[in-house]
Amino acid sequence: GGGGGGGGGPGGGHSGGHGGGDDPNLPRILELLERRDELRSRREWAEADRLKEELFALNVRMDDRNKTWCIKPPGGGDGSSAPSAGAHPCGGAPPAAPPRRP
Repeated sequence: GGGGGGGGGPGGGHSGGHGGGDDPNLPRILELLERRDELRSRREWAEADRLKEELFALNVRMDDRNKTWCIKPPGGGDGSSAPSAGAHPCGGAPPAAPPRRP
C-alpha cells in the first residue's frame, strides 16, 4: 500500500491590508521577525542576532524597546512610500511623553 501524504507545514501567516508601496520581501521579513521574537523569548540571543543581521540586510530597522520595526529604503528615502502593513515609518520624532503634573 502507498504511504499517507505528509502533513502541511506550520500554519499561521499574516493577513492584513497590503498597501501600495509594499516591499516584495515583506512575507520573508514578517517570517524573520516572528522567528526572531520566538528565539528572543527562548533567550537564544546569538541566533536572534543572526536574524537581525538578515533583516538589516533587507533594510528593516527594529526598535526592540518599543517593539516596533520599519522598512527603510536604501538611500535614505524621503518617506514618500507608504510603510508596509504592520511596519512603522522610520525616522521622525519619538512619541511625545505625556506631560508630567506638578
